[in-house]
Order: sequence, then structure tokens, then C-alpha cells
Amino acid sequence: MIAEKMKLLRFYTIILITFISVMTTVQVVSASENVSVEEQLKTLAEKHLETTYGVKETILYQVEIKRVPSLLKQRADTILSLSYPGSDLPKGYVTYDVTWKNGNDQHSGKAQFYIKIEQKLPVLANRTSKGTFLTEDQFLTRWVDVTRYRGRFITDVNEAVGFVSSGFISAGRPLRPNDVTNPPIIDHGDQVTMLFTEKNMQVALEVTARSSASKHEQFRAYSTETRKTYLVKAIDPAHAEWIQTL
Repeated sequence: MIAEKMKLLRFYTIILITFISVMTTVQVVSASENVSVEEQLKTLAEKHLETTYGVKETILYQVEIKRVPSLLKQRADTILSLSYPGSDLPKGYVTYDVTWKNGNDQHSGKAQFYIKIEQKLPVLANRTSKGTFLTEDQFLTRWVDVTRYRGRFITDVNEAVGFVSSGFISAGRPLRPNDVTNPPIIDHGDQVTMLFTEKNMQVALEVTARSSASKHEQFRAYSTETRKTYLVKAIDPAHAEWIQTL
């Protein structure tokens, strides 16, 4: 009698375990079927961008899937990982490595995305010519599409205010650190003393600046005494160091 009850108990236990196992598998497949492969990849890419760029109020990104491995696209398999192999920040057309599971088999391939990056940056309201002294009222803060730009941008207006533009800057374009330079300490037409030093001897010559120059910047200067032009480096508002006779 006891042996018969034990058999029945083992029988119902096996049925219960089988039922739970089937229910769990159905739930996983059902969840995978409700979310397309494209949606899963997009979610994983967005999580990677959050990790890379951080969740900031000054950065927005949009992810668009361009190409998915054909074998992965056949069904909504379980995606195991999505990784970016590049060392640069992902933006524009980029390729990720994707690994997924199909039954007991594991596969890998490439998925291509287009990632649009917008950043809130200080930009000039109007086009500015070279040598313009930059003030705060010349700037606006706007969302700028920086997808096609590379390198670091000026994110704080204080990084540009008080400096001068090193070249022409278009209105609305993101600024880079090399777009601005220190204000000139020598202006075009200034009379400065050119210092020529060789061993223990120093020669001083009065020259006229042919262009403006900030500290340590090179410029051309002309001497009426020697009737020659020199390439010199600005030291202070009154002195320049000889570099080359032109």
C-alpha cells in the first residue's frame, strides 16, 4: 500500500515538474516573439550609448537600424550580446558585433546602425571673421547635430568668451578649442624690439609688426634699418624673438 502511494507521488511530481518546465519555456518564447529582433538590437544599442555618453540633459541620440544578419532576422532568437568594437565614440554609420543563440547553437555576425547625436552647445549667432574678440552676447545655446563632426567641442561659453577667433566661424557651427586663441599682445603696425641671441651675445633691432600676434605666436616683422623681413615670435607687447630672416 505504501509502495503504491509512493509510486503515485513520484508520478504526480514528474507531471508537475514537466508542467512548470513547459510553462517557463513558453513564457520565454512568447516574450521573444512579442519583441522583434530590430527592437531588441535597438534597445541594446541605446543601453550602450547610455553607458558611453551617460544620461545627460545636453546630449540626445537617435538609433536607426540599417542592416541585420540574415540568419538572425529569420526569427526572434535570444540575443546574447551586442558590443561596439571601435575605440571612438559611436556616431553616424557604425557596425556592432552581435551574438545570438538559435536553439543550442550560438552564432555571431555584424549589425549596422545609424546613430544621430545632438548636443546642446554654445554657438555664434552670426558669422565671425578672424581676429574677432568674442563676448557672451554673441552666443546662443542650441541643439546641434554633431553626427558628422569629430573631436571635442567647446561646451561652456566661458571657454570662448574673452578670446579671439582664429579664423572664420560660421553661424550655428559647433566650436572647437582651436577655433579660438588668446587676444593679441602685438597689433599690426606696432613697433617692437626684435631680440637676436647667439651664445652670449644679444642684438636688439627695432622692427614693425606686419600682423597681429598673441603671446608665443609667430608673425612677420620688417626693419627699415636693414630693409629685411623677419619671422619672429611674440614675447610681450614690446619684444619679439628672432626665428628666421626671410
